[in-house]
Amino acid sequence: MEETPTQYQVHWVGWSSSYDCWVKKGDVIDSSPESVFFAKIKSETKKKLKFGPKDNVEVKVRLECTPLEFDSILALPHQKEGRRVYIKVRDLTPVLGRNWHVRILNEQRDFSYILEDSLYFSFSKERSVHEFIIDSDNSLKQISHPTGHILSLRFIRMESTAQKLLTIMD
Repeated sequence: MEETPTQYQVHWVGWSSSYDCWVKKGDVIDSSPESVFFAKIKSETKKKLKFGPKDNVEVKVRLECTPLEFDSILALPHQKEGRRVYIKVRDLTPVLGRNWHVRILNEQRDFSYILEDSLYFSFSKERSVHEFIIDSDNSLKQISHPTGHILSLRFIRMESTAQKLLTIMD
């Protein structure tokens, strides 16, 4: 595959080179498990960056994840305090993309953003779900349904208007 600073040339295996095309690098999706996981974090975070009650600015995003996915977060610069892992917004930018922490909400450019230094992650294993069933011989039998691990991302959501937008965006 050939490339320029801004594009990749795509060749379709088994097809003539007349079908080759050039695509912008930003349009190519990395489908590695780590990239998919970070895309999920970005998407769920953007959903939570919306106008909300002024007295409830702490936002929590919960995602199912594996221990391996959580290790990909620990590979970033961070500070650990107990079960909390603090990561600066700017240290997530290389994996989540420019301005991942800002969401412009309307045509007047009112926006919501993550307050720098308020972002932290925690990782936990959810408790198994237990239920009881009546067996064929009328005895009570307990069944456990194991659950996965949960990544919790918490931050302080701030809101502002267009005048401050350029100072927040990088």
